[in-house]
Amino acid sequence: MTRPRRPNRRPRSRGMVLGVLALVVAAVLAAHELIPEKYGLALIVDSSLPWLAVPILLIAFVALFRRSITAWAGILIAALVWSYFFVPQLVDHSGTGSVSMTVATENVEARRPLPTKTSNSVIDTGADIVTLQEVTSKSGDIIDRVMGEHYPYHVSSGTVGVWSKYPLSGVRQLKLGLSWSQSLSVTAAAPGGPVRIYAAHLPSVRVGRDAQRNRAVTELSRIIADDSSDRIILAGDLNTATTDRRFTELTDQLKDSRQSTGGGFGFTWPARLPVTRPDHVLVRGFGVVSDQVMDRGSSDHRGVVVKLTSD
Repeated sequence: MTRPRRPNRRPRSRGMVLGVLALVVAAVLAAHELIPEKYGLALIVDSSLPWLAVPILLIAFVALFRRSITAWAGILIAALVWSYFFVPQLVDHSGTGSVSMTVATENVEARRPLPTKTSNSVIDTGADIVTLQEVTSKSGDIIDRVMGEHYPYHVSSGTVGVWSKYPLSGVRQLKLGLSWSQSLSVTAAAPGGPVRIYAAHLPSVRVGRDAQRNRAVTELSRIIADDSSDRIILAGDLNTATTDRRFTELTDQLKDSRQSTGGGFGFTWPARLPVTRPDHVLVRGFGVVSDQVMDRGSSDHRGVVVKLTSD
């Protein structure tokens, strides 16, 4: 007597596994702020959030070969959660007002070759105000000289500098809770009224080693909160991804240029194949017309050029 075959439950169980995996991705997206900062877990997850689209797509690809409602239900939920967070960032909603000021910032990593080319690429943006980071060594001296030929006003602190077409005054070095200064604030006598410029290069982060950066973000946020200036521009390498939970300490007070204009994530690092955006321009008292990431130069960062209009 032939025994009846047992139904093959493997496809169903595999579909369930795919669905569960998709739901895990959705949960990480939705509740990422609950992930502890200990051991650098939050840093990794927060900085990688836009890239969670990749595992969702991979799970969907595998699910094409499985007839599983469970799998596709999980994938749909994950896709909807991702879309809720990031689709608005992909839509281009650049401003249309007349440009009153252009700001450029770049970590030039001045020990790299071609400092003159680096300087000229920034100058060619036509920026009225430029902040550069890692201006050091002999290459940094060349950058100082070339920039000085086009910008009559310049201040610096450590390896951070501001070049301006407008007179600068009231420079203040900022240690941001550290024992050294790689940031500064200065007032530019711009058309329409004074603008307080913050040029910052916050400490680098590594997995499990972000405490210094966190303190610097908090201190910078406190300084800006105490600043009563009507118009503020913060520009530099903040070593903080747009999706980093610490970034909200600054965006609660200032408007992020890329989030204001959309049109993509505007990744700037590493320059060869950017996967995150530590370089930012944040403003108060301005509208944002456009935010453009510069082409790859000799640095390991790409520069950012932002066009502003008076609010």
